[in-house]
Formats: sequence, structure tokens, C-alpha cells
Amino acid sequence: LPGLLSAEQLAGTAPLDGPLPAGTTIERAFARRAETLPVESRHALLVAAVSMSSALELVVEALAGMGLGHRALESAEDAGLVRLVAGRVEFRHPLVRSAVYHAAPASERRAAHRALADACGDSEPEERAWHLAASALGPDEDAAAALEHAAAVARQRSGYAAAATALERAARL
Repeated sequence: LPGLLSAEQLAGTAPLDGPLPAGTTIERAFARRAETLPVESRHALLVAAVSMSSALELVVEALAGMGLGHRALESAEDAGLVRLVAGRVEFRHPLVRSAVYHAAPASERRAAHRALADACGDSEPEERAWHLAASALGPDEDAAAALEHAAAVARQRSGYAAAATALERAARL
């Protein structure tokens, strides 16, 4: 894993771009288990994997935006990949999240991020901004503006590193 990170990421001064890939053997084992799920359940599991929150309500709302019901997660729960407990989606193991994320095509990851951004709405502006950025294919003024707003909110709470990261990503968009 260290070979995948920049010097700044290793030092803890730069954020990670997303979940790190797990060891190939472990990741393949979890990915194989996820591949046996129905398509709707795989999409639901991916939405949960890209979500920054474990809140089931947000994931369910994103699923509804994709035309999927909350029951789509039940197959993943039955397969032992996640647990749905007390309004939260808990992955059986952190590497399950990584395996699901990395096994999915980029277009499906972007679609999951878009659905989560829509589900966040105005209630979670910072999370919405990061999902908009992750769903962007190139320059995106809406995502950049949302990240600028997220940076301003972070600055107000003295989150200067988070603000700088948001502004840097906004500039790239």
C-alpha cells in the first residue's frame, strides 16, 4: 500500500482520493461474494460503499433516486457483507467496502456519488459537495461552487486543512 501513496499522503498532509485497494486475495474474496448478488443489490452495496456516512436513511434515499428500494440491501445483509442495525449500514469488515468500491466500474461509482449528492440535498452541504466532485467527469461549475461553500463552512469551524483540500479540488473542477 505505501507504494500507492504520495509522499504527502504518507505524511498525512494530503487526503486520500478514495478507499485504498486491499490486498488482492482478500479483495477478490469479498468481491466474489458481492458478485453473486442480484444486480440491484450490487448497486445498493456500491451506494453504501461510496457513502461518507453510515446513515441508512441517506443510503435508502439515494437508492430511491436510482429507482431501487431499500430491500436491495437485504441480499447483501443475507450474504454477510453488511449489517443493517439501528439506522446504520455497517460493513462486515472495512475491506468489504474497499472491495466493492474497486470492483465497480467508474461509471457506476459516479452514478452512486450522483445519487448520494441528490439525497444529501441542502441538509448535508459538505457531503453533497464531495459527492458532486466525485461524480464529475471534467470541469463542473456546480461541484466547484459547492466545494467553495464547503470550504467556507470548514474555515468557520477552523478546519483549515479541510478548507484547503476543498478549495484545491474546486480549482481542479
